[in-house]
Amino acid sequence: MLAYTQSGKVLELIDTGKSGGEGPVYNIKGYPNRVVKIYNKASDAKSREEKINAMCEMSESSTFKNSELTKDIAWPMSPIYDKKNNFIGFGMPAIQSSIELEDLYVYPHSSAVSIYNRVTALISLCDTIKKVHSIKQIIGDENPNNIKITQSFEAKLLDVDSYHISYRDKKYKCPVCAPGYVAP
Repeated sequence: MLAYTQSGKVLELIDTGKSGGEGPVYNIKGYPNRVVKIYNKASDAKSREEKINAMCEMSESSTFKNSELTKDIAWPMSPIYDKKNNFIGFGMPAIQSSIELEDLYVYPHSSAVSIYNRVTALISLCDTIKKVHSIKQIIGDENPNNIKITQSFEAKLLDVDSYHISYRDKKYKCPVCAPGYVAP
């Protein structure tokens, strides 16, 4: 599959087999540390375009860069278009994880993950959430499926396009969330 950057650069997308409720995630040939999310529906893409553009612009600010969030979350870095220049999704950092959050709190406890490593992962999660709050943003769909743990027990956050974003006096609400994980 081919997709295009804002400047018209062609990207060859490779299916990862990973997909969320809003669309699949693709690897980008030649860019091992980046992936692309393509929205399933054109209407979803159209309704998100302004928000994604704002998030991409925000990622260029010194406040955002100083927070070092791009190593911890899959923040939108660039809008992605089809060959007719229609917005279809966004590029973001690739998050490599090998442990699911539920692996840390399953009972009875697995002997494969020590208490020390569980606590390390939870501290990392708290630090990452603190970074998001330091740039004055609100995590929207915070459910276990959107929290991944690396082999070194660092917490990483996915589905960032669902965050409640405030940027330049405009608010972009969280459009989707898993039942049971958000306030009424």
